[in-house]
Amino acid sequence: MKKIFLFAGICGLLLACEKPQPQQEFVGSYDVTTTGTLYLTDDGGNNPLTPDSIPIPEYSQSILIEQFNKDSLIISYEDTIQKPFKAKINSITTFSYEAPFNMDFDIFVLSADLIGTRNGEGIQINKDSIVMNDSITNGTFEIIYRITGDTLRGTFNGTLQHRAKRK
Repeated sequence: MKKIFLFAGICGLLLACEKPQPQQEFVGSYDVTTTGTLYLTDDGGNNPLTPDSIPIPEYSQSILIEQFNKDSLIISYEDTIQKPFKAKINSITTFSYEAPFNMDFDIFVLSADLIGTRNGEGIQINKDSIVMNDSITNGTFEIIYRITGDTLRGTFNGTLQHRAKRK
């Protein structure tokens, strides 16, 4: 009987000393700086557009990463220009996504709708920093110039990089 209690005690001690698994720390609010290039083709005869690419100047926005379930995250843009999307957690430091790319903006002189497919991966550099790389494919766009009433329609693809720092 003593041997059984001794064995049970040793097993309990070993289980109690087991290292806890490290947890990913994606969840939180981030300030994001985005850069990249979009390549445009006009369906109206200016094929390709001149210029045929738009370098995205470095711009800032805020995102919120929330846990959706144990295997996935929801990434939402607080500026409401881009729609939220779901990402799959691959490991404690990476997540990936294949999601719609939907961007709508409306400024004084023009409005634009860009719709495509976003494929990418997020890598946690440290507990306060994430880098996300997007490849945008199968994109279509419509830009309406308010002053002239001209409409520009076409297709696009490109890459974006988002550098996120925890707020």
